[in-house]
Amino acid sequence: MNFALSRLDETRTDIVLDASVLINLLATGRAATILANLDRKVLITSQAYSEVLRDPYTERNASETIKPLETANLISRRKLKGRTIRLYKILISPAGDALDKGEAATIGFCDEHKLIAVIDERKGKKVADQNSSVPLTVGSLDVLAYKKVIESFSSAEYREALLNAGRLGRMSFPVEWGQWAENILEESVARTLPGLKRFYRIRDKH
Repeated sequence: MNFALSRLDETRTDIVLDASVLINLLATGRAATILANLDRKVLITSQAYSEVLRDPYTERNASETIKPLETANLISRRKLKGRTIRLYKILISPAGDALDKGEAATIGFCDEHKLIAVIDERKGKKVADQNSSVPLTVGSLDVLAYKKVIESFSSAEYREALLNAGRLGRMSFPVEWGQWAENILEESVARTLPGLKRFYRIRDKH
């Protein structure tokens, strides 16, 4: 199994998940195991939490899955305060970056507390990367490819979890992750995932 790509292996700083990231983790059907093996606190803002309405794996209300994770201290909700609220309002403003509320809250909270932002959307990632107070911006795949997370599953279990994230969560795979995903899922399966279309479109041109 390839462990090389996750940037979380280089640090133990706590992380803050955007809504789409939590949706992807729920889609794996293995969120509890993943969160338990990240070696750090995992947080989500109230704004991002409110955007997670449905568990794509169980097809039920997401809160039914998330609340047991909170009870087990595998993920914790946080409210914005003071300076963070001011930055949040700037980030959602049409005159500012016009981010959605979950992304803006995630970046604002990371800015205030110097935590790692876990965001998949390109615009949100770009804004977070440009914020010098956010030490690192990563995505869902950095979480899923964290070495200890991978080691907590058998090869078959991990393949199923990654496939579920791609199919049920419709997780996006940045081009640089395409070959890694194909190695795990096999090409015939990987090509069926919406999140890998760009990787194959680029590769097939060459």
